[in-house]
Amino acid sequence: MGSQNEAHISTLGDEAQAYSRFPGQDENPRRPRRDQGSACQGTCEAGRLRAPAIYSFPRSYRLLKADEFSSVFSFRRAVFGEFFQVQVRPSGREHPRLGMIVPKKTERRAVYRNLAKRIIRECFRTRSGEIGGADVVVRLRKSFRRDRAGEARQELHILISRVAHVPALDRTD
Repeated sequence: MGSQNEAHISTLGDEAQAYSRFPGQDENPRRPRRDQGSACQGTCEAGRLRAPAIYSFPRSYRLLKADEFSSVFSFRRAVFGEFFQVQVRPSGREHPRLGMIVPKKTERRAVYRNLAKRIIRECFRTRSGEIGGADVVVRLRKSFRRDRAGEARQELHILISRVAHVPALDRTD
């Protein structure tokens, strides 16, 4: 009697369906069928969004090592604002490099630390032509929220333009 209530499914029956989760007879006929192309796993060039080259920030434009940061600190050329401190040192390269210090002690929330980093990178990209071949370190001194991000951005633009005119960085071209 117990066999009447049990489902008997043969394991040797039909081959597995290509898309066993959505068999053809159970599919919603009103739903548009999507293209059954290859799955996009790993690096898929077709569906990947890419930032234009003008928005890129390659490794050659970044300060990465502790000794690169410490050489900028030892040069002792800095300008201060309410939100940021900008330190600079001539490097002799044809392009400037940026180092960012956005400490957790200053801003606990990662969202606002990332906002500060985005603003720093944006200002550096737009003003890098003024700086020339120098290493620049920008330190967040005081945290800010989105409502004061415009003020912080404006201050950083002013600080970077002031740093470009530090006597040791003035170019003769």
